[in-house]
Amino acid sequence: MMRAQVPDPGPLTILGPPGVERFLSQLREVLGFFINYPIHFVEWHEGSPEVAYEDEQVRILWGPLKHTIPCLGYRFEEHPRYGEFKPEAARALGIPPGPLWGTLQRGEKVTLESGTVISPRQVVGPPRPGRRVCYAVDTRPAKSLYRLCQDVDMAFLDGMLSPELREEAEEKGHMTVDEAGRIAAASGVHRAVLVHVSPRYKEEDLEKLAVAASQRFERIEMGRDLQWYSVPLRED
Repeated sequence: MMRAQVPDPGPLTILGPPGVERFLSQLREVLGFFINYPIHFVEWHEGSPEVAYEDEQVRILWGPLKHTIPCLGYRFEEHPRYGEFKPEAARALGIPPGPLWGTLQRGEKVTLESGTVISPRQVVGPPRPGRRVCYAVDTRPAKSLYRLCQDVDMAFLDGMLSPELREEAEEKGHMTVDEAGRIAAASGVHRAVLVHVSPRYKEEDLEKLAVAASQRFERIEMGRDLQWYSVPLRED
């Protein structure tokens, strides 16, 4: 509704579980709100490709989680970035600063006035990885969760309950904080934030939950409402 109020909002792609198009269509019918842009729905189903969406900058992967109703987890990946440009190497090869430098960094060959052809690998380092983020809540530990979390820079994971409430977690289709920590450690996550925490816990309880989770994975913390997180670019 808010998006329809901005100038030229452009098309929107919505990814989700089976029935998400019907759900939003019925909601729009009930509320009668105005939409002035095209919406494209992509619903997951058995046999869906792992990549749900891709454009020139990013791709989004998805996978079914283990919950009491159908639920999906998502993995957001930036495409690899250009390698680091080496000005000293370029000058040594007689390439003047300017447009040719940009062409080489984009991975294209250039020809100098002398007729010498310069390839990008002569002046550009190897591609640098883009950032990766996983978001997966409403789930028990599942094989798909390990894949979605594999080597991500940041994982936002279900941290609903404390370790002693494992039976309740099993029944309701959620994870305890130590289970989330174990998955983060096993998947090579760089940093994890536990969200979707039970409202039974007060602020002082969150510290105890964080300690329990950190027994399995050190770089883990409890998420708080309105908190912002930065995901720095990788240089490795």
